Formats: sequence, structure tokens, C-alpha cells
Amino acid sequence: MQKLLIVVAFGPSAANGLNSTASLCGGKAVVSPDSEWVWSTGAVPSPSCSSPAVVNNAQMCEGDPTSIVFQASGDAECLASKMECAFNMHDLDQLDFDIHMFDCKGTWAAPLWMSPNHWQGNGESGEIDMLENCPTDKVRSNFAGGGREVSWTSDGNSVGDGNDFRAHTTLRKHDDGNGVMSIHVKSCDRSSLKSDGTCPIDGAAYLHDIYGKYGCSNGDCQYHMISDLWNGVGGDNGWRGCTKSSTAWGSQCKFSVTNIRTKGVTFTGKCAAMMGSNRPSPTPAPSPAPSPSGGSCSVGDIVKCSSGELCAGNSCCHDGSTCSSAHNSYALCPQPKQYDCTTADAPKPQPSHESCSVGDIVMCSSGEPCSGSQCCHDGKICPSADNSIPLLCSLPKEYDCTAARFVV
Repeated sequence: MQKLLIVVAFGPSAANGLNSTASLCGGKAVVSPDSEWVWSTGAVPSPSCSSPAVVNNAQMCEGDPTSIVFQASGDAECLASKMECAFNMHDLDQLDFDIHMFDCKGTWAAPLWMSPNHWQGNGESGEIDMLENCPTDKVRSNFAGGGREVSWTSDGNSVGDGNDFRAHTTLRKHDDGNGVMSIHVKSCDRSSLKSDGTCPIDGAAYLHDIYGKYGCSNGDCQYHMISDLWNGVGGDNGWRGCTKSSTAWGSQCKFSVTNIRTKGVTFTGKCAAMMGSNRPSPTPAPSPAPSPSGGSCSVGDIVKCSSGELCAGNSCCHDGSTCSSAHNSYALCPQPKQYDCTTADAPKPQPSHESCSVGDIVMCSSGEPCSGSQCCHDGKICPSADNSIPLLCSLPKEYDCTAARFVV
């Protein structure tokens, strides 16, 4: 089938002055879909972008039947395509892809996400938004409001920004160590890729118990992948929440998703392109045994949480404590480490009524350790929290060790 070459030039506001051919497809041409393309050419209405009507004008990168390209026109529009290759979540072990996104800050784009056939319950639905601009000023891995969501353009995880975001993304389905299968999604700069071409797991967005979500527990656990660019003038609560009920007039948002590869699912026909080479995969090396909770480890090692499941590096355990193998500068969990295996020594909290510096590990009045901007089990603000930062704890400090005084 003859391909139509699409060359679209952008003005000086385009990211780095690059045009779609040079940037979106790594030097290859942006072309109209061919017969081997794994995406649908049909348009399906969606409550997320209800006005104007959904249009599917997606393109592809020449030579990559798994790829998809969307480019905004500057007008109000709802653009979307659904992949034709459905799969059962029980079969999917891993998903990898590359993303190039330019001039999308301020536009609600979701370059690649997956939805179960049976959708209900928002954060309990089992929806997995591998990459989504929601809110529109950030590029995040979301779960329709559930799980532990991560921004890849802020919070110390910056890979780029919405106007120039070039990354690899890896989704893994892992046993938590107790038979419960959960989802981990990580975006990373290509310079950070492991030797097997995947992103490291530390700091990944996390959705606990994918089979327990409604898509599998109340449905058939069948999923499909979707790519969309929602820049309409009306929609449901998702549109209102992500866009703050606004339209990015003049948006030149454009993105490509390329080199989509899966492990675990046996696709046939044109969908087999996502399985990569037909050569047998080498026998994978056994997963490293987790370090015992009381042993020593290196930053990023797979270790066991005190709550029983596995963790690795900059991540949080189910009980809210920081993973034992996290870097000691990581402070995004509700509670500090229960044990610091990177130094093979448990943190020694200071007595609660002595002086301290902001962020020190100290004792809560309820008996457990805390650090900086965290809440104690009894709802009080940690004694070593920064007083200039408002916190969402239910009660104020009982003792302020940063000022060595009781709070009246």
C-alpha cells in the first residue's frame, strides 16, 4: 500500500524548532497508516471529550506498525485511537515503549494508556495511564485516581517537561511477594536504561492488586490500549479535573509512541509485531533474592518491607514507610524507613524533647519514629517538620524540636 508522506512545519514556538519528521519519529517520516498498523482507524465517542465529536486522524512512523502519532491543530478537538490488539491482563508481564512529546504542556494528552472492557470505580477500575498530562502541566503515570501516582516532570523524578519529553517507559506486573500481582510503571531517560533496555524499577508508580480491581474482579480482565489528545470544550469529571474545564486554544501539542513491545501475551497476525523478534528469547536470569529485612543492601536493591511485600529503591511500602533500600535523601513516603539496610543500621530517632534540625528522625509522642513533613500515628505533625510548610496532619505539633519548645 502506498504511503502518504505528511510533513507539517511549525513556527518558532515549536519545541527546539524541530518539525514533526525530524523529532517525532527519530528522523523517519510521519506517514498515513498502512495495512500492518495495529491501531484502529475508526473513531469512538468518549465522555471524556464530548465536544466536538471524536476524530481519529492518527498517523504512524514509517516502518513501525506499533507506532502512533497525534498532532494538534490549534482548534478545539477530541482526537483518539484504540489499538486493535486486545489482551487478558493475566497474560501481560511487561510493556515497553518510547515516547516523544513536544509543545504539550497545558494540553490534556494521554499518549498511551490501557482500559479494561468493564470500567467502573475510578481508582478501583484497573485503568492504567502509563503516561498522561493530568494535570496538564505535568507528565504523570496515573491510575484514574488510584494507586501511587508519579510525575515524571517534577518531584525529583524529572525526565523532561511537557514541551520536550523524550523517554522510555516500562510497565511491569510483579508478585508483591504474597501472591498478589501489582503494576509498576517507570519512565526514564534513555541514558538510565538497564542492560536489557528497560527502566529500573525504583521510584515507579504503583497500583496494588490489579486482579482485585473491578476490571478483573467484576469483568473479564480483557484490556485494550488507547492513545488520545483531548483538547475539547466539554467532557466528564475527568475532563473537568485534568483541564480545569479549559481548552488550550492554539495548542501545537504533538507526540509519538513507538517501539511498543510486550512480554507474556501471545499475539497473532499483525499484532505479533509487539512481540519483537521471532527468535526464542534467552532464558531470563533468576530474579535476585530480596535482601533480608535486617541485612545490608545497596541503594536500589530489592528488599522486603516490614509489611511483607517487596520494594526497591525510592518507593514506599504498603504501610507507608520508606523502602529500606531507598536513597536516604528520598522523603516522599508518609513514614521514614523502619530499617536502613543501606547503612546496615536502624535509624536512631532522637528523643522527642531534645532539639533537632528540620528533617531529623525523631520520636512521635505516639511512640513511632518520624522525619520532617510526615504525620504521626496519632495525627500530630512530626516534631522535626519544617514550620514554614503547611501540612495536612489532623493535629499540630505537640513539641517542636526544631525550636526546642512545647507548642501551646
